[in-house]
Amino acid sequence: MLSRFNLLKSKVSISSITNVQCRTLASDLNRHVNLTNQSEPHKKILPQDLSITEKTIGTLANVLCSPLHLLGYGFIMVQPNWVKVSTYFGKYTGVHYKEGTSWRFNVMGQSLYDVYVGHQSIKLENSKIIDKNGNPIVVSCIMNYNITNPEQYILGISDGGSFIVNQGDSVVKSVISQYSYDELRGNNTNVNMELAEKANNMLSVAGVNVSSFMITDMNYAKEIATAMLVKQQAGAYIIARTEIADAATSIIDNIIKYYGSVLTKEDQADLIKKLLVVITSGSSVQPTMSVSDSSSKL
Repeated sequence: MLSRFNLLKSKVSISSITNVQCRTLASDLNRHVNLTNQSEPHKKILPQDLSITEKTIGTLANVLCSPLHLLGYGFIMVQPNWVKVSTYFGKYTGVHYKEGTSWRFNVMGQSLYDVYVGHQSIKLENSKIIDKNGNPIVVSCIMNYNITNPEQYILGISDGGSFIVNQGDSVVKSVISQYSYDELRGNNTNVNMELAEKANNMLSVAGVNVSSFMITDMNYAKEIATAMLVKQQAGAYIIARTEIADAATSIIDNIIKYYGSVLTKEDQADLIKKLLVVITSGSSVQPTMSVSDSSSKL
């Protein structure tokens, strides 16, 4: 692995190093550094993780390759809505905000971390939560955010994506559990504002600003969905029958006012009974007429 480094130190002079040799040297150094993190291959290697030997090798390679920086080896490019956080052997040195191409002295030990600062969104799907009444409900939300402090985002937390998702799930369960299902349906705007406010408090340590937090879907959990549907139907049925009964009473009052003077009390009571049956019946009513036996002979 380090044979090329030994060869350069013992046999190759600075003036004889070619551009290809320098790039090969840098590639070998990168592979050597990556080998130090085999136990956690997905974790970023920060400059402070390097050993003294690796830093020494990096410094030596920098001295040997420094003439090649004049040939454009130190140019960096920043895309729109992106920034680059710079560190030097683990020490924060600044953030490159300017879009386009710029030049810097690309010394060994410096690292650049890309951070997207435009608007982003995360969908938090199917969070199972117990509401205030003890009923399990399933809620899905969308959180819109952007990174306002790239330094905190890179250096303050280890994995920004996982941190945002975990904190978002925590906020959803914490806020939703304070309300019942019916309250959430009728107070959606205020709940969304409370979600966004709490998410901002939780994510401020990572340099993240939450612009909005919205509930997109909400249902009872499968195990109680059928029973709660029957309950909702019963409630709606009671409300509907109450309105029908109130309307029937109003209609009968008007009829009695107009025809009460020509009807006896027995006739009025019979009329009220029949009208209530007809108006409040849940099915269609077929009117009938009783015919008394005629005393006349044909």
